[in-house]
Amino acid sequence: KVLLDEKAAVAHAEKKGIEKGRKEGREEGREEGEARIIRKLYENGMAPEDIAHHVGMNTAEVQRILLLS
Repeated sequence: KVLLDEKAAVAHAEKKGIEKGRKEGREEGREEGEARIIRKLYENGMAPEDIAHHVGMNTAEVQRILLLS
């Protein structure tokens, strides 16, 4: 019984870890996509203030993304 409970606990922890990893991966992918769009808009002449307005971020966040690229 104890061994079965332990196996169940390990299986549950693995499942939770996998779910968390997938969620983090989706979030990271979304952030990379936003950064790509921000860079493209900037490369095409859009001001950081306008980009921020259109993507729903503040200007400082947009500028930080542009500096990291």
